[in-house]
Amino acid sequence: MDSPSDWFQRLFSRAGFGSPSPTVTDQLELARAHARNGKLFDASRIYSKLCRTSASVELRLEFARLLLDLGDRFGAAAESSRVLELDPDNAAALEIRSQVLRMEESGN
Repeated sequence: MDSPSDWFQRLFSRAGFGSPSPTVTDQLELARAHARNGKLFDASRIYSKLCRTSASVELRLEFARLLLDLGDRFGAAAESSRVLELDPDNAAALEIRSQVLRMEESGN
C-alpha cells in the first residue's frame, strides 16, 4: 500500500518536461492512500474530481462509501443514485441508500 508520499515520489520520478498529468489510476491510488491514512477530506476532493471526468460504477461506489464515512448523507445518496441510474439492481448502491435512510431515521 502506497502512502501519499510514495505516490508523489513515483509521480515525480517519471515526470519530466512536457510529461502528462497524473493518470486516472494515479489519482485513484492517491485518493485511496489518503483514505487509508485518515485524510478523508483530501480523498473526497480527489474522488469528486475523478467522478466529474471518468466515473465508473465502482468509482462512484467508493466515493459514496467515503462520503458515508464523512457523514455526508446527501452526497452518499446522490452518488448511489447515479450508480442506480446506470445499474438499477446494483446491490452495493442499494445498501448505501439503505444506510443513508437508517442514518436519517436515527437522526445521525
